[in-house]
Amino acid sequence: MITMLQSLKLLSRRAAVALSLAALTTTLAACGDDNDAPVAPTGQTIVQTAAATPQLSTLVSALQAAELTATLNGPGPFTVFAPINPAFSALPADVLQRLLESGNRAILTKVLTFHVVPGRITAGQLQNGQTLTTVEGTTLPVTVAGGVVTVGGARVTTADISASNGVVHLIDGVMLGSLDIVDNAIIRGFSSLVSAVTTANLAGALRGGNLTVFAPTNAAFAAIPGGAPTTAAALTPVLQLHVIGSRALSTQLTNGQQLPTLLTGANLTVGLTGGTVRLTGPRNAATVVTANIVAKNGVIHVIDNVLLPAAPAQTITQTAAATPQLSTLVTALQAAELTGTLSGTGPFTVFAPVNDAFAALPAGVVQRLLETGNRAILSKLLTFHVVPGRITASQLQNGQTLTTVEGTTLPVTVANGVVTVGGARVTTADINASNGVVHLIDGVLLGSLDIVDNAIIRGLSSLVSAVTAANLGTALRGGNLTVFAPTNAAFAAIPGGAPSDVATLTRVLQLHVVGARALSTQLTNGQQLPTLLTGSSLSVGLVGGGVRITGPRNTVSVVSADIVAKNGVIHVIDNVLLPAPAQQTITQTAVATAQLSTLVTALQAADLTGTLSGTGPFTVFAPVNEAFAGLPAGVLQRLLETGNRAILSKLLTFHVVPGRITASQLRNGQTLTTVEGTTLPVTVASGFVFVGGARVTTADIEASNGVVHLIDGVLLGSLDIVDNAIIRGLSSLVGAVTAANLATALRGDNLTVFAPTNAAFAAIPGGAPTDAATLASVLQLHVTGSRVLAAELSNGRRLSTLLPNNSLTVSLFGGTVRLVGPRNFATVVSANIVAKNGIIHLIDTVLLP
Repeated sequence: MITMLQSLKLLSRRAAVALSLAALTTTLAACGDDNDAPVAPTGQTIVQTAAATPQLSTLVSALQAAELTATLNGPGPFTVFAPINPAFSALPADVLQRLLESGNRAILTKVLTFHVVPGRITAGQLQNGQTLTTVEGTTLPVTVAGGVVTVGGARVTTADISASNGVVHLIDGVMLGSLDIVDNAIIRGFSSLVSAVTTANLAGALRGGNLTVFAPTNAAFAAIPGGAPTTAAALTPVLQLHVIGSRALSTQLTNGQQLPTLLTGANLTVGLTGGTVRLTGPRNAATVVTANIVAKNGVIHVIDNVLLPAAPAQTITQTAAATPQLSTLVTALQAAELTGTLSGTGPFTVFAPVNDAFAALPAGVVQRLLETGNRAILSKLLTFHVVPGRITASQLQNGQTLTTVEGTTLPVTVANGVVTVGGARVTTADINASNGVVHLIDGVLLGSLDIVDNAIIRGLSSLVSAVTAANLGTALRGGNLTVFAPTNAAFAAIPGGAPSDVATLTRVLQLHVVGARALSTQLTNGQQLPTLLTGSSLSVGLVGGGVRITGPRNTVSVVSADIVAKNGVIHVIDNVLLPAPAQQTITQTAVATAQLSTLVTALQAADLTGTLSGTGPFTVFAPVNEAFAGLPAGVLQRLLETGNRAILSKLLTFHVVPGRITASQLRNGQTLTTVEGTTLPVTVASGFVFVGGARVTTADIEASNGVVHLIDGVLLGSLDIVDNAIIRGLSSLVGAVTAANLATALRGDNLTVFAPTNAAFAAIPGGAPTDAATLASVLQLHVTGSRVLAAELSNGRRLSTLLPNNSLTVSLFGGTVRLVGPRNFATVVSANIVAKNGIIHLIDTVLLP
């Protein structure tokens, strides 16, 4: 398939051929004897021949304006039917001038290349009834009668003018058969009509089909009372009233004839008086002043007035109220409080379900939609039937998508003359209203309603209550899901009654949800469907056309399949699926999990195994063995020491949250209050869940008294500066803090401690101070009263310390941080140990006041 550029180049070449043929008129050969004999080529191209032929000077100018001379100087060969100067002069006034305007170059090219045929075709080869395919692409009819040859209605006056790259035949008319209705309107000066067509976006429609257009003059548009409409919505019905969907020459019109226009429900009445054609429309009449301008795709009749459609007197709401087929829709609009909206300025396009469409909904759905508590759902449903703007049926195209007022897109299908939107068929189109247009459809569009909405309007109240209690409504409104929805009777039949605690209810509901959309036709026998309940799948069984679903403890039947929602599909089932009961406590689960052996040891050392075997429920973020192994050297060993049991307990209970919280209940930005008392931040990003900076690697390990999530890091966020100093082996610092009675101060909020190593204390000249007052002064010099990370330390920055009138100055050397004190300096050897109440930076020297 050639590209548009190649096509234009080919057209240019062919147009140049037309010029050359015209130039060849000086060497014209008569259409007489030896017409079938080959024509000997001359030394001049078609363009050169045309340029040398006075009769073709206008054609040469046209070829130059269309930039086709180079093409017709090409190798060809071409056959050019070249209009002589009088042919151009015979065009209607100013047509030639408009053709030569630079803005109309595409139309001029289309005209000229319609005069060019590929190949060298002599007059003797032309036959009566023959059709030639032009370079422009349209066919050109040939007539041969009484020795006279005509092509496209123009007579060949001189034939077989030979050129080096083809042959030229002079003709007495300019052939406009390649121009459609819009092209003709442009070159004939109907600028007001062309502007209106462009504004209304109807040019595409007027270039296709087989049409009759009654074209008002520019003066007619100027005379419209109140001025011509300026918006596409207002112009569209006016223009549609001027177009008939078939070709009708004036000789085919009869007195009193009714011509149906493209404006639905509007006809024009023909009146013939003394050879004059009058057209009467809904509000006024017009006279045909020029008839039968034949175009490629129809015929134009010029008229002296702009015909005006009947002004719609009613808003969309009033129109619906006056249409018996829409009484249910009117009731729904009133219930949703949308009548005022659809009486507004708009414009709107409404795809209006008829009464039978509402009646075809499942039993009880309309009644529930009209309930006050479901107004939001009803509004969502109704606004999904409304599109901004005035869109007529002729503007709807196959494959088009419309964005509704509700916000969801609505797919359009046009096939075999039938228009469907969102799967519903348009039964009556283009009912005009003062603020838009209404199309009646045979179905209610439910595509804007999600799974929860569908459950509500279909009466699955027990399921909806359970989803609400388990706080899963948001989850079931997102994603692309399959939900096996138990009936109300199914919930009522659960042995012992439906679960009342959120944790158990959550597990039950998660077992009914598959994380992908699966219609019943996509299910296969024996297929395993992984559910949102970690580790639990459903097994599909197909028996005699029915679908059976088997879970961990029971089997159910699908009683109503394929309820399609915005975010997935619902299959109604006759029983509630029950998850396998958890048999082990959290402690037992941890003991049975090889990846948690270090955690079990820590729980035993902290005397917490009994607590996590209690009733709970608890949610445990459990660090795996690799997480403990990733702690700094010696930290785990110190945590397990008997003397540090309080710190270990503080650390472990920071990993435990009261209640059973599944992964699906964790939200980005959420904070959880731990058993230890400190809050734990949650981040959800790119499908991963992080708590306190550690990633959840395995979620939702069920236990009888809670749920366990494995994480890849040990959370130290509950340990303060003193705790960190103890577990990191800074024993000299801890001893000094204790001796100076500063432990309480260093457990306060938002501090930065420059912590000397044990070796640094050992290297103090004369030994470390022994009296509490001196020791306190030394330690206060190492503490600032705000949290400062290493990245925030800049060269020359002065840091105020807790020792009055003493500060530290920061000095940066090639990435190394030094702190200059009153008497000496120290280098930071390990930065940014984050504690609950501040930051620790290890230094290699004890700073002296």
